[in-house]
Amino acid sequence: MGRAPNPEKTGVPYIANFSEVEVDTATGRVQVLKLVVLNDCGTVMYASGAEAQQIGGQVTGLGEALTEEIIYDEATGVPLNFNWIDYKIPTMADMPEVAPALLEVWRGAGEYGACGIGEGTLTCTPRSVLNAIYNAIGARIDDIPVKPEKVLKALGKA
Repeated sequence: MGRAPNPEKTGVPYIANFSEVEVDTATGRVQVLKLVVLNDCGTVMYASGAEAQQIGGQVTGLGEALTEEIIYDEATGVPLNFNWIDYKIPTMADMPEVAPALLEVWRGAGEYGACGIGEGTLTCTPRSVLNAIYNAIGARIDDIPVKPEKVLKALGKA
């Protein structure tokens, strides 16, 4: 497997992201069992900090994939759930097993050959979860967050 050409030598990391999910086809509930991210981020200067960036990106991406959604009043456009009670973010109870891994092959354009870590992880995690759901139920869901009613609709049960 190769890499795309990068003539500008920009600091774009290469990332592989995998998700394992369990889907209850009766209720539509999705449980993420495991998240794996491999990040070729160039030179790693502080490994535990880099892994924490990966985990932070996965947590944020998990929320984007399954729970985080701003609901607006259709008449006024005012957010209805703009508080910490109604706007659902992942908690420690929601976290699956996470397996961050760092690969130091590509040399980024940043200082000492490093490049971004957490940002790419965030953008990959929701898509990885959506693909795992597709693999589990055989039906594609294209929009996030994936709520149980969307799963049931994709299965033809709603």
